[in-house]
Amino acid sequence: VEIEGFNASPHVEQQGPVPGAHLRMTTLAFNLIGRLKFACKTTTDRTETRTEGEKRIETRYEREFCRLQPYAGVGLGAFFANLSTNGNSVSDNAVPGLNALGGVRFYFTERIALFGEYKYNYAVFDASTSGPFGGSGGFKGDYQANHLVGGLSFHF
Repeated sequence: VEIEGFNASPHVEQQGPVPGAHLRMTTLAFNLIGRLKFACKTTTDRTETRTEGEKRIETRYEREFCRLQPYAGVGLGAFFANLSTNGNSVSDNAVPGLNALGGVRFYFTERIALFGEYKYNYAVFDASTSGPFGGSGGFKGDYQANHLVGGLSFHF
């Protein structure tokens, strides 16, 4: 399970006589993630030895560390939109939508990894009753965004 939040600013260009606008999208998503594990090795954290009667028993505590982890996920997003132009603003908040992703993570250490992923967002907005384009203005439409994301992640 993963929770993520991010902002995007996909501006709307001028369309003929209709002025352009600033669009700000905020996404809060809850995803279910599935991971595969490759390049794994098992290491021994510690070994404990104890004696029970005449027997000596050794217990090894091992764990697996996998450097390469491709993953995919899907979830529900809450999308918040704000469109502004010429000093006017209209919002459509907490619209449900789809959040899907896939990527790969390479661990340098057990706590630091490099990742690259693709994200797809989809939501339908309808704030057309009032807004920056007059009494019947506002905005209405499908929001679809494709993100290529990469970075360094810290795991704790």
